[in-house]
Amino acid sequence: MFLSLLSTSPTYGDSDEPEVCADDANYKFKFNDKKKSCIWVGETQRRKEIWCPRGKGNVVNGRKIVNACSVTCAKCCNDDEEFTFSNNKGEKKKCRWLNKGDPQKRKKRFCKKEEDGETVRDFCPKACYGKCTLN
Repeated sequence: MFLSLLSTSPTYGDSDEPEVCADDANYKFKFNDKKKSCIWVGETQRRKEIWCPRGKGNVVNGRKIVNACSVTCAKCCNDDEEFTFSNNKGEKKKCRWLNKGDPQKRKKRFCKKEEDGETVRDFCPKACYGKCTLN
């Protein structure tokens, strides 16, 4: 296995939090003599499990892959502020509504609800989970 950095991006320290909550589009590394990116890491669950762990030393020139690919690796997440879904009364609600009133009941009822072919939890990971997951 051959691993090297090809990015012209600035090198970041090995901090626990990425600079911004976004994958670095310029971040590339070589694996088995082929260029790989955050997109490649995120193509399968297995790749995320292999490449994203923080404690396994996946560091290239002082930068962990989990920090360069923070969205792909679910290191950070935010609810989509533009996304709305309908409650039982047909009223449009935003993600933050899930944490009001009886949050446990609302999350159980609405996080798995589908809106336009996707679930509410896809757009509201922080509200639904309180954190991000790799699934």
